[in-house]
Amino acid sequence: MAALPPRHWTGIACHAGPDRTAPPRAASRRLTPVPSDADPDGTGLGLSALFEREVEQLRQLSRHDGVHTAVLAVDSHHWQVLRLMLWADTSAPDEDATERGCGSSAVTGSIGL
Repeated sequence: MAALPPRHWTGIACHAGPDRTAPPRAASRRLTPVPSDADPDGTGLGLSALFEREVEQLRQLSRHDGVHTAVLAVDSHHWQVLRLMLWADTSAPDEDATERGCGSSAVTGSIGL
């Protein structure tokens, strides 16, 4: 079986959550495609506005109890936005997450990073 090529993410934002006293025990991630019509008004600022909204949402999420770290990144090859949340407890209550994992293997990358 051929190995999958590595994915490259460009970091956009990283916020420390309120529960950083111990190593994270769970992770969740949300992958969403960048819309093909990301600039509907034709100003050339559509992607910037999209990322500004995502960063603000990440900032708000990072303040919730149980959050260790919140990260936002973009894969410009596959045109996807990644939101990764590390959680202090084994539950990952991120309702928008497309994947969740618990334990050290989830935090170190088995959820597909």
